[in-house]
Formats: sequence, C-alpha cells, structure tokens
Amino acid sequence: MSRAFQSKLVLTPELKEQCNATALYVLICKTRRFRLYFCSGSRLDAPAGMQAAGGSYQQVISEISTSNAVERAESKEPNGSSIGRVVAKTPDFVKCIPVWKAMEETTIVAYEMNGQPLPHFNGFPARVIVPGWTGTYWMKHVTSINAVTKQFSGFWMNPAYRIPLHAFPLVERFTSQDSAVSTPITEMVMNSLITSHTNGASVRAGAPVTIGGIAWDGGYGIRTVEISTDGGKTWVPAMLGEDIGRFAFRTFSASFSPKSKGKHIVMARATNKIGQSQTAELIPNPAGYHHNIMHSIALTVT
Repeated sequence: MSRAFQSKLVLTPELKEQCNATALYVLICKTRRFRLYFCSGSRLDAPAGMQAAGGSYQQVISEISTSNAVERAESKEPNGSSIGRVVAKTPDFVKCIPVWKAMEETTIVAYEMNGQPLPHFNGFPARVIVPGWTGTYWMKHVTSINAVTKQFSGFWMNPAYRIPLHAFPLVERFTSQDSAVSTPITEMVMNSLITSHTNGASVRAGAPVTIGGIAWDGGYGIRTVEISTDGGKTWVPAMLGEDIGRFAFRTFSASFSPKSKGKHIVMARATNKIGQSQTAELIPNPAGYHHNIMHSIALTVT
C-alpha cells in the first residue's frame, strides 16, 4: 500500500508505563451477544509519520496473522497457542477504522482486563478497543498497526460485516468504505434487554413484581427506558440505575402488581439522548445485524 506508516506491536515495559487510559466498556457482537470489560491500555496517539503527512492518512489498519499471532507479537503468554485457520483459504483477519475514530481518546490498545493481563481468548497480548462500535473492530491478538492513504479493500471490510446503505439511523459511519448499496457496520444501535425474568416465568397475582434489565447504545447516553405490561398498549417510565460511563450498561427497573391471572406480555423500550429508540419490527439485512427490536417476555400470573 502506498505511503503507509507501519508499526509492529511490541509490548515493552516502557510502553505499558505510558498507559494513559482505563475505562469501562461494553463489547457487543453484531446482534445481542455482549461482554463487559474494564480495560487498561495505551491510546493510539498519532505517530510522527502520520503527522508529517499533513493529515492525509485516511484509515488505520490493525492486523492479526492467523498463522501464529502470539509469537509474532513477541509475547510470552504461557497459554498463548497458535491461532490456526478455520479452513485452508480463510483470509487473514485484517480490519480498518477511519483515522478520526482511531485518534479518539477512548480508542485504545488494551493489554489488561479487570486488572489482569488479557486472557488468550480475550485477545492476549493486545487488543484494539473501539468503544461504541461493534465487536468486529475490537481486534484480538494484534500484530501490526498501519496507517494508509487509500481505501482498504480486504475481505473483512468488503464483502463481510456490511449492512444496506441508510437502513439504520447511524451517526458515526465509515463513509469512505461505502458502496452504492452497502456500508460497513459501525456503531452499536440503541438496545435493551429484560434480565430480571425469563420468558414464561411465573408470578403471583396482586404481588409486586420488579422488572429489571440493562440498556446500552453507541455512547450517546441513555435518556429513558419505558416498560409496558400489556403488550405495548401503555407505557410507564422505568427508574434508571447509576450512570457509570457512556460506553457501559445502564440498568433500569420498574415495579407493577398484576391484577388478573393469565399471560402478561412485558416489554422494554429504550431511547438515548439523541432520540434513537428501539424498533417495533426487525430491520431486514442479509446478515441479521443490529437486532434491536423491543424485548418482550411473557409472564404467567397465577
């Protein structure tokens, strides 16, 4: 690639001493699978080579070699086994993000999680953390980081991990990677889950029931969560829990006393501070990404 700035990842003690970022992050896969991390790492400060180019670099590429990522990163994790290919022709996992996103103070190269070195399956020795964006950009086992001046066209950017253009109300888009019909999946959409009860759980008529759960978005902040106990006919505001960070979960709770026996459909609907809300119907897309339909469960009142 022309005019590329390349930096091999070597986690020296000096680099770790320069750590200037510790934060709580939620990692969301492309649908509704999630993890909660408390990560420490170093920010992706602009290197001299990028500054000298007069800001002409467009994308930052992080790479993992599927042959032996841990050894190539010059790390000595005892359980750092080789990263083998899924099939013989699996492309190396290489992703890119726009420079403006890479330079945000919340984007870091993490080497610790919850105060301990990254476990192997969480990305040892280092992992790129791109808060607010989906997990496909949170590169594990990073071996190199490059800055390039032209669009990167690797398999994991196109055709993989893409959604129909303008199908979702996204604010942070990777516009230089747009095609006429699709765009890369980027930020997380507004979402919430009821976690206090499972579908089909039994409760007693007349007894107080507390519905609780978690809400999250791409980092704009949770404004409201509403609860319906009649299948979406009426809604009441839930009480929000402590705001521990714009990239963290926000808990919510609301109580009601079911008066009649039978099935009650309980639903949650979250809205963030820029007005994005959950959908009533799934937004069709080939890979089924951004599943943020309002969560509902059935409670059996006895």
